[in-house]
Amino acid sequence: MNRLGNTYTPCEEQQLSALRMLASRPDGATKLTLFMHAFEKRCITKLLACGYCDRETRTGLHVDRYRITRAGQKAARAGQEAAAA
Repeated sequence: MNRLGNTYTPCEEQQLSALRMLASRPDGATKLTLFMHAFEKRCITKLLACGYCDRETRTGLHVDRYRITRAGQKAARAGQEAAAA
């Protein structure tokens, strides 16, 4: 269960791909990087709403950086295990 109290799991391939990419980047990724990898805004919005990633806004630079959370890491592992089965 995530921080909003629902049991949403990212089952769409795009969401799993985004989680895998964020998991591979300890410093996270910028919004531009995510869009360049063809992740749609609604995909990122869903991941944020479910608590699978966090957004940090740097005011002076006007840059949003997204980082995977522990819940997101668990969801990514679960998605990989389900795909392997």
